[in-house]
Amino acid sequence: SPNKHGAGIGYNKLRGLNGLTATISTAKAAPLVLGQQLRKGAESLRG
Repeated sequence: SPNKHGAGIGYNKLRGLNGLTATISTAKAAPLVLGQQLRKGAESLRG
């Protein structure tokens, strides 16, 4: 149920996973993706 403790509600108020992507770019090169991961929402209501 959505009211269950630690249900994983993300910053956009949707249940599920949040994407986290790290990128790097320079003036001469296109942006390069360093890493990606999916993480669950915060387990506490305070963040």
